[in-house]
Amino acid sequence: MRILFGMLLGILLCVGSVIGLQRFPQLLKSYPQLQAIFPQLYNSHQYNHDAEGKLLQTLEMLDDEEYKSTEGNEVTLYQLDDQCKINLYVFGESYQSLTSYYFHKGQILRAYETYLTYPNGGFYAEPNTKEPFKLEKSYLRIMMPNNIETELEFKQIKNHFNAKFLKNC
Repeated sequence: MRILFGMLLGILLCVGSVIGLQRFPQLLKSYPQLQAIFPQLYNSHQYNHDAEGKLLQTLEMLDDEEYKSTEGNEVTLYQLDDQCKINLYVFGESYQSLTSYYFHKGQILRAYETYLTYPNGGFYAEPNTKEPFKLEKSYLRIMMPNNIETELEFKQIKNHFNAKFLKNC
């Protein structure tokens, strides 16, 4: 009897979990207070590292140890309607690391990093071919805005920009 009850309970929990996961996006829309608990799930369609808004400043070849790479780096500051965005691109021989910070008045609104690898070895990897390199996404890391590590990384990047441009943010 206990085994039968355990199996029945297990089946009900599985069915409940599947239904709950299907309705989870609707719950996020219905209950905005969940944003405090799951901030990374809001605006999930906006995880891109594209240029957007008005370009304020671009810097290349940052000297910071964590951004040095064999192929270089670039950081850009954009002004959007009600916020600003910083994109950090670090290029290696076998990877790309792309990090974006959206912020307003010095406070991070959202941040994320995408790590890409070159599965065929990079640009024109095979001799005598003109086939471009392929990119393969390894992971997307959603960074918690109030995390100390995220705030320290953001502050370090932000310090590279001219203060007059940051005033607009």
